[in-house]
Amino acid sequence: MSYQFNFAQLWPYAPMLVQGLISALGLVAASFLVSSIIGVVGAIIRLYGPTPLRWLVRAYVEVIRNTPPLVQIYLVFFTLPSFESGLAL
Repeated sequence: MSYQFNFAQLWPYAPMLVQGLISALGLVAASFLVSSIIGVVGAIIRLYGPTPLRWLVRAYVEVIRNTPPLVQIYLVFFTLPSFESGLAL
């Protein structure tokens, strides 16, 4: 197998590929920030919060931990657009 890749055809699309990379890195940074905040707040509530909030955080963690990621993606993809508030993927 001596196949050689020819990436010369991609050069005209380089600006779009760079723009997509920048968008993807922005989404990664935003999701990292939001998930870190949610995690820290959840950990503080679980350690120091009132008992009902502790149960709520514990239930949230167990539901997220015990469902497969594909099921979570499916639920987010098909339930967010059904809200009337304009959330659309």
